[in-house]
Amino acid sequence: MKLKKIWVTGCAALLLAFAACRRGGKVVEAGLGVPLARGKASDLRLTPNGSVALFLMGAEKPRMDGIPPQMLVGELWAAPLAGGRAGRLGSGVTNVPGGFLHTADSRWALFLSGYNAASQGGTLHVQALDALSSEPRRLGAEVTYMLASPDSRKLAFVSSGVLKVGDLPEGPFRDV
Repeated sequence: MKLKKIWVTGCAALLLAFAACRRGGKVVEAGLGVPLARGKASDLRLTPNGSVALFLMGAEKPRMDGIPPQMLVGELWAAPLAGGRAGRLGSGVTNVPGGFLHTADSRWALFLSGYNAASQGGTLHVQALDALSSEPRRLGAEVTYMLASPDSRKLAFVSSGVLKVGDLPEGPFRDV
């Protein structure tokens, strides 16, 4: 009885969807949107203002024992949602917390490229999200942690075991 009810409900929903796609006796195809990039994408993250999508392309699990099953490493891409081309920001970027993020004001993307799963660190870069065609700026090596301030004006990160703090995007970053 329960299976029959689910089947009938599903068929009714399908018929309503089909009827909604008919206009003037002609069937109108439902739009699928505009592709941001071609290939296997994962870990889609939108900026708070909804202007840019950050995502990993071609991400794979590192070939190491003891790695969490959800950990992936791939190429980080950014796509402006109002139109324009998606661009690759960096390679070897992980989806673990702190692998890539955006600031609260949606101006900057921060990411660790060349992520090493064994040492849990990489090279920290910052990218202006309103200038995706420009090159990302390198901020530090062997970075294991980063955090932007709530007002998106400051950045703190740990590089080679030393906590550094400075102004976004270029610093200077002083040892704390």
